[in-house]
Amino acid sequence: MSLLRSLLDLVLPPRCCACGRPGTLFCPACQAAVEPWHPVCPACKRPAPTGATHPPCRSRSPLAGQAVAGLYAGPLAAAVRALKYQNRRGLARPLADLLVLGPLSDLPAPGVIVPVPLHPSRQRLRGYNQSALLAAELGTRLGVRDFPGALIRVRPTAPQVGLDAAARRENVRDAFRCPDPAVVRGLTVWLVDDVVTTGATVTEAARVLRRAGARQVWAVAVAHD
Repeated sequence: MSLLRSLLDLVLPPRCCACGRPGTLFCPACQAAVEPWHPVCPACKRPAPTGATHPPCRSRSPLAGQAVAGLYAGPLAAAVRALKYQNRRGLARPLADLLVLGPLSDLPAPGVIVPVPLHPSRQRLRGYNQSALLAAELGTRLGVRDFPGALIRVRPTAPQVGLDAAARRENVRDAFRCPDPAVVRGLTVWLVDDVVTTGATVTEAARVLRRAGARQVWAVAVAHD
């Protein structure tokens, strides 16, 4: 399926992943229809103008804050699914643009951009890590190094879909490791994922990065479900 999709993308004009309109992978009309995400503190989930963690919440969250392009619904959900499950890797470009032109303007400049890793077995099955594609596109646009090896997943985890918040936290507990702390030490890290729901995955990954010496970690995601 992945090979067939790649061949079709080469010989046929691109069509919007959401509406099918020819010309682009994610057309301007569908991008304009993305439902906005209203920033909240990643710890208490109460409104926060820039998505920054509220000062009273900082002692219980390793995240400095979070930035999300939109809600996981309608055209944006279609784009994320196509990137993640249909080998539409080119969608990383317009999705990164949504972030750069939107919520990332409120974040402190990163010293390094790190994608949430897949376990090697899952990445072999899929053929790529969609979060790494997004991180690479962001790095190119901003002139900042993206470092997919800064964080590794050391054990396989069950899919988070269908799990409640407590089960999600337990599912990813001790699932990540930073093999070379020097890569993040003293730096502001943008931690990139495709979708955040309860925030369990990015919180656990941020905890590992902070223990490795990162100065602060901001979660960056295309969509919030």
